[in-house]
Amino acid sequence: MKIHYALIALTAAACTGDPLGGKTSGDSSSTGECSTIVSDPPTIDSVSATCGGAGEKITYDVRTTGLTADGYVWSVEKYAQPWDEIHDLPSVDFDPCGTYDHLKIEIEATGDFQQYDNDRASAWTCDKVNSDGLTYAFAVMDENGNIADCKVAGHDPNAVIDGAYAGYFGTGPDPIDLSSCTKTTLSR
Repeated sequence: MKIHYALIALTAAACTGDPLGGKTSGDSSSTGECSTIVSDPPTIDSVSATCGGAGEKITYDVRTTGLTADGYVWSVEKYAQPWDEIHDLPSVDFDPCGTYDHLKIEIEATGDFQQYDNDRASAWTCDKVNSDGLTYAFAVMDENGNIADCKVAGHDPNAVIDGAYAGYFGTGPDPIDLSSCTKTTLSR
């Protein structure tokens, strides 16, 4: 069980009466008590893929409504040398009342396929990440480890949803069904 699900359970057990004095759902007092614990499946609000800074770091960022059990980002380039990779998206911040979760990872942009290392280094360059040449699928998991929401963005989101890249996402959870994903726009 993720730590933030455990914290929600503890917060819910501690709440009695109206600890927030009539505040609406999602508001929390300075003591962290919640008037309502949000337990709906998480939905993705925004996704981003950026690259730059010292050491050429790629940053993948997802913001959700509701809590996740972490997530994944898949990226693919389908050209003469097709390549795909997957990275975990751990939670870096969340609301103990369950209203939001923030998932993020920073990895090295190596530009070298032989240096790819899941969750540490990418074969992509910053130029590739910051252009529109890559296609991304961002997925967040529910408390049971199932995909709760999935957004596709970048170069060719329709191809991902329609299954044209089916063989490319073979490094992630099996099976990966991206047909229920919806298109979105990357935040830069």
